[in-house]
Amino acid sequence: SVLLPVCLCATDLQPVCLRELRRSFFSRSRRRQSHSQRPLTVRVLRKSRLLHFGKTDRACECPYQAVLEVADSSDRAAVVLWNSLCLDWYRGVEPGTVLSIHSYRVKESYGSRSGSAREQDIEISLNSRNPSAELAVVPESAVLPQWNLPSVPFHFLSREELPSCPQGHTCDFIGLVTFAGRPERLRVRGQGEEQLKQYRWLQLEDGTGGQPVAVKLFATSQPEEQAGIHPLSVLVCTSVQLMKTSSVHYLTSTRYTQVYCTGQHQRRPYRRLPPVRRFIQWLKTVDEDAVARRAVIGGFFSFPPLAASMDQYLQERSGDPGLVSAAELQREAGRLLYRERRCFAIQGTVVSVTHSDCDNTVSAAPGCDPADEQLSWSSSSAPLSPCSSLGCPWSPRNSGSVRLGGSGRRAQKRLFVGERSRSELPRKRLVLPPPSPRWSGLHTDADADSGVGFSLWEATMEFLEKDDGDEEGEEEDGVGASCGAAPPTASPGREWAGPWLGRARAARETLPRRYSHARREVQALALGLQPETLQRSLPDSKLDTFSTAAGYSGHYTVTLRDLSRSLVVQAVFLPSCPGDWHCPPLPQAHSNSWLAVLAHGGFSPGSPPPAPCEYECGGVGCCHGQ
Repeated sequence: SVLLPVCLCATDLQPVCLRELRRSFFSRSRRRQSHSQRPLTVRVLRKSRLLHFGKTDRACECPYQAVLEVADSSDRAAVVLWNSLCLDWYRGVEPGTVLSIHSYRVKESYGSRSGSAREQDIEISLNSRNPSAELAVVPESAVLPQWNLPSVPFHFLSREELPSCPQGHTCDFIGLVTFAGRPERLRVRGQGEEQLKQYRWLQLEDGTGGQPVAVKLFATSQPEEQAGIHPLSVLVCTSVQLMKTSSVHYLTSTRYTQVYCTGQHQRRPYRRLPPVRRFIQWLKTVDEDAVARRAVIGGFFSFPPLAASMDQYLQERSGDPGLVSAAELQREAGRLLYRERRCFAIQGTVVSVTHSDCDNTVSAAPGCDPADEQLSWSSSSAPLSPCSSLGCPWSPRNSGSVRLGGSGRRAQKRLFVGERSRSELPRKRLVLPPPSPRWSGLHTDADADSGVGFSLWEATMEFLEKDDGDEEGEEEDGVGASCGAAPPTASPGREWAGPWLGRARAARETLPRRYSHARREVQALALGLQPETLQRSLPDSKLDTFSTAAGYSGHYTVTLRDLSRSLVVQAVFLPSCPGDWHCPPLPQAHSNSWLAVLAHGGFSPGSPPPAPCEYECGGVGCCHGQ
């Protein structure tokens, strides 16, 4: 027999509704897979991200799965695309699409089989064989009124409405991006094995609530959309979940989250919703120059802020290891992978504190080892740290933290080896691809770091339109390294000869920078912001053409020695301070002493921040961080 396309009316089979399909399935004496020939016409309400379930011990040509939440006039159900059907249909199906489905199987849903669902439910399984499912997209003009298909539901909330919502509440959010962070990876355990999930932090403003909303955005199977997210773009995030802690709240993506940024809002069903229209009206009143001055790209953003006390941290660590010894810290640091981020707590003595300002000069606090003053950003004679690729700039909210972040295969090879000169471990800066028109701004000056050529008013036009049918060469080995490193000191006047972790200063490509819309593509490559294709790094001379963020005035390097005197850790500390648009000041007031600044992760909002030379170092404490 020949199966006709479902969208044609030449078939004699009567369509079936989801309620009838569910009742028919559960009325069977033996609940096996049901092969149905009756066509099904539904509207897609939500689309999940693409799931890869391939394993090394299994042979599967296309190990992919995607779930579509669909509905008709009677009920809702899940449609599961398997294997090669994902390759054929995933990118062509969006929320709001009307599908006609023929030759499918009806199964008991995964939630019902596993016991995680409260009620029994079904799922529509579509595969390329046994049987070979047939799908067709029904144009909106061909949708019949008697089908009575529901519209895509949206639940937009504003910043001021979020505090009144419960933990885990799912909503949609629209805002103006004012900060886009670097991608990071989180180790999670799923289906008996560890996996790495990539995410990035964003900050969005919508004109309500006073403060921006932090969004922890994981992969959404939208590489083009994710690569297009940058400051000053209008971003819509659907099906995001509200997360609350004792002091803050933020949004995080879910399995069904979809993102749409500037240039992708046309013909979206949410354009004429009242919350979206209110946001557009506010956007027309925004001072573009003021927003451009505080727009930040790159750097690291730690959220939610760490607890100010060790007891509270141990209570809220949620799966992170508790207090670790020096040997455990070394072992866990050796397991770190590319851009992986973890949180540890150690006890140690503060040996020295140095400050690096925006001009890359280093000063030591009173009572600290003056030898660190001789460190420079690109000193060709300074030996590399055994873990020089570990340790990245901290968030303004990190309290005396130790951040360990692997930065590639080279970092893993250098873990815990003896000191080597720069000539023994050469570092090469690879050149960028040949110049192209889109990189024409590579050689412009730092004065070009403004939003000239971009208008927020133009970004609102797609919500209002009517529907209608540089060349770089290789640098010499060891020259222009992002961050020089030197052995730390165990005590004033005495150099440490044992193992140590961290680096003397933050790597140049990890500093928060002021956003440059005219040079956004080169800037994204320079800061490693999830490019569409793997790109090579920029030399320091080009990185310095991008000015640092307005709220960045330098960072501290805290040298800690563990209590067993077997390990020294150099940790970079970037405190939050008044006037920092990237991360607002802490709400808690304190004495602005060095220990208080470390414990709270920043300076007190009630008084101006003291000068770096006012701090004295030394003492025993317990530091925790990421």
